[in-house]
Amino acid sequence: MHIAFLTLESPYEEHGGGIAAYLRAMTKALIECGNRVTIIAHARERGIHRLQNGALRLVHIRLPSLHWYLSRLLWGNRTAVLPLRQFEWSFAFRDAALKTLENDPPDVIESGETGALFLAHSQLAPLVIRLHGSDYVF
Repeated sequence: MHIAFLTLESPYEEHGGGIAAYLRAMTKALIECGNRVTIIAHARERGIHRLQNGALRLVHIRLPSLHWYLSRLLWGNRTAVLPLRQFEWSFAFRDAALKTLENDPPDVIESGETGALFLAHSQLAPLVIRLHGSDYVF
């Protein structure tokens, strides 16, 4: 089985929180069971890495940050720009997923609630949303 993850934290960068720890544990267990895993993650450095004898493909992308700059114009009001963040991150993740997975489609894609909006409408694979945020995001 081929499982893909879209995530805001790369499990293989220095900095990471709960999402990165979750993915490290899941990836290890899934590969040990004979699955292939693709992770498309926001990271500081872009690039594609193949790890664990090709069973893990890690794609690092940079998510756009127009919402951050706009929040500065709105005196740091982060809540007001959350819809814009959802749109720009959803476009970026959708484009990265289509480009990365087009010739090697997964059997299922798992994503957090942020960034999966437009991928939910693609026919790439069934999408599972893992709620991992605050109530206002949902």
